[in-house]
Amino acid sequence: MDSVVHFYVSDADAVHPEWAAADVEGRSGEPHGTDCGLREFGYVDPDGTLHGWAHKSPLGRTV
Repeated sequence: MDSVVHFYVSDADAVHPEWAAADVEGRSGEPHGTDCGLREFGYVDPDGTLHGWAHKSPLGRTV
């Protein structure tokens, strides 16, 4: 991975289906909870850049 770009959105779970439907070249992961209280998913483009979308989980908990 060469670079990372992270976007904070109001609902990463809502953004994911729109991004998956865009049929862009690269690898995409499913939304998941993190230990630091975020809900996120990522996409790695053909150049190796990781694009992440995340939102803060309610009460800082992972879901």
